[in-house]
Amino acid sequence: MTNAAKVFPASSDLVETTFNEQEIDQEFSTYPEYQVPPVMTFSKRKALSDFRSKLEDAIQNNYIFEKETSPFIQAAKDPEYLMDLSLWGVPLLPSKGHEATDIVLEKFLEATHFKISESLNLLQKTLIWRMKKGIEGILNEKFDTDLEEVGRIGNNKGIKGHSLCYNVYGIYKKKDTYKERFESYDKYEDFRRWNIQFMERCVQTLDFRPGGTNSIILIIDVKDAPAPLIKELPTFDKKMLILLRNYYPGIIYRQIIINVPLWLLTFHALQLLPLTKRTNKFIFVRPLRVTKTLLKFIAPENLPVEYGGLEQENSESSQGNGKVVLHKVRPGTVERFLIPVPQAGVTVFWDLTVVGFEVSYKEEFIPSDDCSYRILIQKEHRLEKYVRNSFYVREPGNIFLSIENATYKTKRAFCRHWIQSPVNP
Repeated sequence: MTNAAKVFPASSDLVETTFNEQEIDQEFSTYPEYQVPPVMTFSKRKALSDFRSKLEDAIQNNYIFEKETSPFIQAAKDPEYLMDLSLWGVPLLPSKGHEATDIVLEKFLEATHFKISESLNLLQKTLIWRMKKGIEGILNEKFDTDLEEVGRIGNNKGIKGHSLCYNVYGIYKKKDTYKERFESYDKYEDFRRWNIQFMERCVQTLDFRPGGTNSIILIIDVKDAPAPLIKELPTFDKKMLILLRNYYPGIIYRQIIINVPLWLLTFHALQLLPLTKRTNKFIFVRPLRVTKTLLKFIAPENLPVEYGGLEQENSESSQGNGKVVLHKVRPGTVERFLIPVPQAGVTVFWDLTVVGFEVSYKEEFIPSDDCSYRILIQKEHRLEKYVRNSFYVREPGNIFLSIENATYKTKRAFCRHWIQSPVNP
């Protein structure tokens, strides 16, 4: 058995067919990518109207599952059940008039070039798959603790309102832990089912209403992950992409794989090129470009500190509503963030990060009174990580955060601050 077969077995309950490489490549050309929904043209509005009518008729006249003979589906053919048929918590019967129904139907239309019959077929496949696999109850299933540590749903949204979900595989950096998880077939089955559960948790963050959040950005961090797992990641991602296209059309806006080692890009060049050419949904990011890439999709205040942002998951101090300020630090220059403190007896907090770091940094308090002494809060040093600091101000003045860029590239620095007054007894 090859390493690929050990780590990611060819047969999978996640798809109803075993795909070889040629079938996978054919699957990639089947559906277009779903991005931000375009303005609905007359022809697309008509397709949506026709799809609604066809779906309404299929549900009302009880033939939406007529070709399915599986015992799992028999209960679904009950007329009362069909009247309450739903997907991702959204009623599918158009005559119910739910405002999110059209958003869900548009996703299936987008996935099939607005071909009505194919859209209905894709919807039927999705509903049948969910019934066969018991997806509606998967959120109640319990998995090993290590899997719970892999997946995390962000507290904030992306720049365009997308939900943020993270998979962090660094917990398997110990070789023995990796073997225990993936070399056992039963354990691997748990891993595959957990991936579906995590997808359902991500879907729960969506509201599917017009103008609301209806897709997610999935960030996969392979830092410290074992080499065998990283090596098979492209094959696994292809299979997952097929699953997402078949059963979660339009849910993934971008899948960003970060901290990808150079050897992976080189070793899988031929495999990754078709993947990245046919879809801009997958983005592979080297370690030095993680922060720069993620900031294209996530505001700095919503990007976790471990990726060069300002968000701290467990912060003892309130971050208030401090506005994030951007400074561009050009090569050979010094830029300063000014924090004015017009009153004494308060504590000033600040967060600061520089994309790419590699700059010199210091913090200084300069009193308004010329007769008072300057205070060096933090002496000059090479900045290599995110900064959070605070200073108790005993007299009015200004705090200066100085950044010197000795590199040949312009750096982007982000900073926010907030002032906390003492609590009265």
